[in-house]
Amino acid sequence: MKKKLLSVMLCVILSATMLVGCGTSKKESQSPEVTKEATVSEAPTKGEDVVAKDEVKEIVFWHYATDRADFFKQVALDFEAATGIKVDVQLYGGDAFSGKIQASIQGKSLPNVWMFVGGKSDLSAFAESKYIVDMQDKSDLFKKFNDLAFSQVSFTEADPYNTKSGIYGFPVDMNNMQIIYNKKLFEQAGIDTEKPFETWEEFLEAGKKLEAAKIPAFTSGFGSWTQFSFTEQYQFSYNTIEDLNAMRSGEITFEKGNLTKVFDLVKDMADSKMLMSGTAAMDLPAAEAAFANGQVAMLYDGSWAINVLKGLNAEMNMADYGVVMPPKGKESDVYPSIAGGVGAWLVASAMQSDAEVEASIKFMDFVTNTENQVTYANVSSNIPANKDALSGDDLNPLLEQFYNGMQYVQPSAVGYSPAEIGDLYSKAVQSIVIGDKTPADAVKELDKKRAELQKLQAK
Repeated sequence: MKKKLLSVMLCVILSATMLVGCGTSKKESQSPEVTKEATVSEAPTKGEDVVAKDEVKEIVFWHYATDRADFFKQVALDFEAATGIKVDVQLYGGDAFSGKIQASIQGKSLPNVWMFVGGKSDLSAFAESKYIVDMQDKSDLFKKFNDLAFSQVSFTEADPYNTKSGIYGFPVDMNNMQIIYNKKLFEQAGIDTEKPFETWEEFLEAGKKLEAAKIPAFTSGFGSWTQFSFTEQYQFSYNTIEDLNAMRSGEITFEKGNLTKVFDLVKDMADSKMLMSGTAAMDLPAAEAAFANGQVAMLYDGSWAINVLKGLNAEMNMADYGVVMPPKGKESDVYPSIAGGVGAWLVASAMQSDAEVEASIKFMDFVTNTENQVTYANVSSNIPANKDALSGDDLNPLLEQFYNGMQYVQPSAVGYSPAEIGDLYSKAVQSIVIGDKTPADAVKELDKKRAELQKLQAK
């Protein structure tokens, strides 16, 4: 996610909603808000203000992915060679992309195809405003996609949106967060490199073996947003989604929401000396640098980190590394619900002729075919949305291991209320790591602080 997190609270929201749209430590843009100047009633119907064309010779494609610019240029050339349709690929990185989309909505000049980034609610807004094409009649083209990926671009009556049932985009990639480990360091410590741990006790035992071998065991950006992702995944281990939402929203206390059990896991890691020195205040880039240079055995990070790590150490051999699910929580027989989701989608503008719509769909289908999805995955280090791209020897094996964790991606959950609780939660975790507070005391203090904030809000 190249987009910088503006505050700790935004980190909470991003981790809770599962990092939708991750890439190589990225998100370069968010979907633009649909403004009052571009309401549903003002949106043109398909074909309005557009000259009908019997033959389409060129379409325009906008994207924001600076790290995949060469890929899209090449796939456009391949598409032209296969179909005779030229694709004008235009890159708008950073905040410029959001502004371009918004301006093109106002001017009724959207590109034929663009790379959409945002949550399903954002996609819903564009669909309801009739800015993007419903491809329900092309449903056979979507059988190649992972079910989770497909669910993010399709709407049914069961969805909590006002969007008409349909299919509104082609999913491009997925992501999640797990533990990447150094097999050579595990071997030195006498740890099984293929199945290193599954339970919390086995995880702590691996840490003890690494400590005995004088190898720092574990790190991540516990001074930044990854602290939330790692600890919050265990909130799902001890709560139903209903109880978890009630805890976060303030309907029940943190104590009743079993947060003490989550904080106990943090204390276990600190007491067993699993955490690399400085992890409590470390940001993710520092943690990634330490792992890339062999200074620590385990790194909690996202699937997109593969490219980040290779960039930090060009001599890294990915065969020397593995990916493992975070262990089951203490006294829990289920894996935690990990942070993850669907990254980018391709959508087609409804402000174009029927012939252009057909050409746009043909291009999106081409971009997401098996061959191109393998190439895309290896270029971006994102998990391909096309499930057929996961077989074969051409795909980075670490991506396949990350893909196996998609079944554990956490459901949507609400953020903390009041908003200030996010910062207090982070400080509570850090205080446990450095030994200033016990888990029980940290939870009681959180409940006390929230009660005070709720009283202030009520005035």
